[in-house]
Amino acid sequence: AAGEMEKLQKFVDRFKAKASKAKQAQSRVKRLEKIKLIETLQVEPHVSIPFMEPHKSPDPLVVLNRSDCGYANAAPILKSISLELRPGDRIGLLGANGNGKTTLVKTLVGELDMLAGDRVEGKGLVYGYFAQDQIESLDMNATPLQHMSRLERQQMSEQKAREFLARYHFRDDKVRQLVGSFSGGEKSRLALALLAYKRPNLLLLDEPTNHLDIATRQALASSLLEFEGALVMVSHDRHLLESITDRFWRVHQGAVTEFDGDLDDYAELLRRETSAENQRNKQNSGKTAPAKAEQAAPPLDRQLVSQRLKQLNNQVKKLEKQIEIDRPKLVGLDTSLAGCDYSNPESARKAASQHEERNAIATRLELAENELLNAMVEIESLEEALGV
Repeated sequence: AAGEMEKLQKFVDRFKAKASKAKQAQSRVKRLEKIKLIETLQVEPHVSIPFMEPHKSPDPLVVLNRSDCGYANAAPILKSISLELRPGDRIGLLGANGNGKTTLVKTLVGELDMLAGDRVEGKGLVYGYFAQDQIESLDMNATPLQHMSRLERQQMSEQKAREFLARYHFRDDKVRQLVGSFSGGEKSRLALALLAYKRPNLLLLDEPTNHLDIATRQALASSLLEFEGALVMVSHDRHLLESITDRFWRVHQGAVTEFDGDLDDYAELLRRETSAENQRNKQNSGKTAPAKAEQAAPPLDRQLVSQRLKQLNNQVKKLEKQIEIDRPKLVGLDTSLAGCDYSNPESARKAASQHEERNAIATRLELAENELLNAMVEIESLEEALGV
């Protein structure tokens, strides 16, 4: 936790006086306070995912000029996009599902051809792309050593490959196991290791923590704080966005625009827009509905979305109830432990039991709070899509 606190403190010190970054700096202040109050989770032995310093970074890294982005033989999802990515950029993408965040990321890495406009790469661009389905690109019938040997044209020595894989907690017999036998967290960790080996100067992350186990998720967040290249991230994990990025772009109605504010401001914007949309719907009731802007997303299945909203709202109620119970318990245990007389053997034994209980509650509470934030962001996006 000390390393994360130091990184966050540097961000706060750097940006707290700048009006355009004041909101984001306040988010980091809240995060610092939280880290000071709650110990970092140690659900299993510490895992790390180190990203080595890039060899060099062109400036700019990637430029899109009046680009129409989307899929062949279909209407553009994003129209006439002009933007540039430069060294040091740490950008979070905001927008409801289906608005084009993944389309933008795939266009930036060149995986999707543009329908119009220009894409220019800086000389020496090395990007790393990690999407939520990245583990599917792994060869399930190969070992980590075989994956490593495929990264270089010249044969890599087994010793060099073993030394590198050990940094990502693949050691001994593990490096010769078939990837198909790995857990989901191990597969994701291997995919991230293969990506890190390229020493990218630009990382593009599309829902990177989906399906990761807790230890790998924490390791990724910690390493991204220390990553020295530029990054663009799509995530519904509010904590990750607030901790890792310092600028937001909003992907909405075919456009990509700078969003000057924090995630609380974004949630408030969604509420205002939803309210305005409801007012327009009321005014237009009984009249011919105005033609909506062309949408490249598939038709909305309102019944499925409504079912998902009901499920999420039930989840929110359960999580809030659990948090209401656990939070005072944690405070009570911390108070008791602070006043413990460890010189008394009986008190020390009781304290050991309370420490165990306290850590279990802290773990449960941290997970519940993250799940609650994720659920609320998804609810906002679905309600925006439904116009409710």
